[in-house]
Amino acid sequence: MINAINDFERTKLEINKYFDFLEKVNDLSIGIPHIHYPINTSIPSYRIDEDVSKILKANAFLMLYNLVEATIKNGIWELLTKIEEERIPYKDLKEELKNIWLDRKLQIEFKTKDETIVKQLYKVVENVLDGDLTFFRSKRQIKFESGNLNIETIKKTSKKYGFNPISIVHENETKAFKDIKSERNNLAHGDKTFSDCGNNYSFPELKSYKDDVFEYLEKVLKSIENFISSKGYII
Repeated sequence: MINAINDFERTKLEINKYFDFLEKVNDLSIGIPHIHYPINTSIPSYRIDEDVSKILKANAFLMLYNLVEATIKNGIWELLTKIEEERIPYKDLKEELKNIWLDRKLQIEFKTKDETIVKQLYKVVENVLDGDLTFFRSKRQIKFESGNLNIETIKKTSKKYGFNPISIVHENETKAFKDIKSERNNLAHGDKTFSDCGNNYSFPELKSYKDDVFEYLEKVLKSIENFISSKGYII
């Protein structure tokens, strides 16, 4: 789990830096925030107005959702890569992972209509016998139920791949993931402007969401790490 954890920690650092800046932008106790240019005094300072502050807060939802999706994908990718590297025979795989491999293989082999089902199915059987257990060619091919991730779909994904799902500690976690997914979709599909989105949340609320997401994803990565180290993918 070295790669997935390293990527997670790197992205956490980036997000924390962004939130540090966001906190300063939203600290009204210091008055209206400005960006100053000390090297070139001829350039006036830039006033960060309320609309810019809203846009910056809205962008935090995109950063947090991207972290969620990248973390889960990276963890799953590392699990499947480990299975492929160890050349685990199909018959020795845990049932959940057999289903994932077979579903993926059938998607690949049945996408064309120029061959009979019998011939295509034979290719699948042949690959099983040859020990070819490649699951996905890239992380982009890893899909999630309904296409978006929140706590419920992360738990379903955990069960689908066979590692232990993580239960929530408090309802705030559920709300954090729900709002992050919802607002990310609103922004991605143009249902809300960045200003409208950012206007609905205070900085302390966003910071709480960030902390909840970090904590929950760390537990998910730990669950995948334990699954790999204990070889839980083998019957």
